[in-house]
Amino acid sequence: MRVVVIDDDPMFLRLIQKAFETVEPAAVVLSATGFARGRAALRQLDQLGLLPDLILIDRSLGDGNGVEMLEFLRAEAVFAGVPAVMVSAVVDGEIRAEAEAAGAAACYEKPGGFDPLVELAEALIRLAKERQQPVPPQGG
Repeated sequence: MRVVVIDDDPMFLRLIQKAFETVEPAAVVLSATGFARGRAALRQLDQLGLLPDLILIDRSLGDGNGVEMLEFLRAEAVFAGVPAVMVSAVVDGEIRAEAEAAGAAACYEKPGGFDPLVELAEALIRLAKERQQPVPPQGG
């Protein structure tokens, strides 16, 4: 599992990394602090052919915001199928609608427990992989 976390809080980044590595020791969690670094990291991963399985994006980034990052992701064909989760200290109906309109697969309210976040991540990754599987021809 490859997860990219874009957040401006270094402590939250470390906690997320620990949470995923505890559940799946082989997990690779890459983090970027802020919008510009997040975008640069994603472009670099694309150049290396290492697309993430999931992207977690904080709603409030110091040099931008999560909606702008979601819009960047959805505008880049290579990232269009990668599930993204909007992370925010408050998730209400307005924030959820804003995130969904920008292309988020889900929202996560921090500092909630990390087990539900990891479970959500696993479910979204599984769903994305199922969507990528070719549909077998129907025999008759």
